Amino acid sequence: PLLNGYNGYIPPTQEHLAGLVNGLNYTDAPRVYAALHALGVRTVILNSDEMHKGSPEAWTRAFADLPVAGSRTEVGRFVVLRLGDHGYASPVSSWDSISGRVFLGDLAAGRELVAPLNLLNANAAPWLSPVPQGTYELDVRWEPGSGAAPLTRVAQFQPPPVIQAMGAVAVPVRLSAPDAPGAYRLVLGFEGFELAEATVTVRPPETFDAPVWNPVLDTQVQVLDLTQTVVSGESVRIVASATNLGSERWDGHFRLGYSWVFESGPSPSSAPQQLEDRLFIDLEGFSRWDPVVPGSAYTFAGPIDTPTHPGRYSLTIGMVKEGVAWFDHKVSFDVEIVERDGA
Repeated sequence: PLLNGYNGYIPPTQEHLAGLVNGLNYTDAPRVYAALHALGVRTVILNSDEMHKGSPEAWTRAFADLPVAGSRTEVGRFVVLRLGDHGYASPVSSWDSISGRVFLGDLAAGRELVAPLNLLNANAAPWLSPVPQGTYELDVRWEPGSGAAPLTRVAQFQPPPVIQAMGAVAVPVRLSAPDAPGAYRLVLGFEGFELAEATVTVRPPETFDAPVWNPVLDTQVQVLDLTQTVVSGESVRIVASATNLGSERWDGHFRLGYSWVFESGPSPSSAPQQLEDRLFIDLEGFSRWDPVVPGSAYTFAGPIDTPTHPGRYSLTIGMVKEGVAWFDHKVSFDVEIVERDGA
């Protein structure tokens, strides 16, 4: 199959696969190549006009370094890459070969929400879904801490077709908190496997009421996947889940902010470029996500821009209410930006 949509073939997993293709950097390329190959993709068509900074070049450079023979053809602004047939790691394909995480805060009783089920593949090989692509029923079980009978429900579940080695994918799951306040263990399961669990406190709805003039902005950010060495001019791929621990619903004005600070390396001839930008909550069109209510979470995924000057940088990540403030909770990581010949 052709992975692009330009030839009229638009697979149901287009959004997930597009996330793998766009924003690719040289460091992560072997993982993505192996994942696409395991899925059955043999031809990739890149449209440089529609891709993130440095991504087409990273695809081409990494493709040339693959230990498997392939071919590359340029047709105008398009680059056609044909993957070789051998030499890739054999994929894993069972539910017990991946792990799941769901991050939640305190929830209001009876509250409906969309939460991200984060699936992590810690294997050195890509993971293929054991079931064909489609929509399934996910088992949702709320186990009261009091020892009372659990509440069992179902939610729609669309497993990703593939997860690259050492990668993470977020799947939206629509939940409804129990009507009775108390402590619960939430368990999400599929085909007899426990995919994820979380300890959740359910509180009376009125305890979440807060004056609109004094909303609480609080969060917990968990980074699930981050490229920490990248070639100058390319992007960093990131997957980060942020839990809404405040009193205000996160709409389009709330974003995941990131900023870079130069730490060490060759002295630049002028002040190094300092970047600050945002990743957005997907609320447009036919998105399966909702605004993030207090207690719920959202997983941001995508490429982020990097400074052009090589060296070691501190990358700070945190939630932002645009035009108001950064949240107090932030996380920082060291990221090395290397010259192209040093990759």
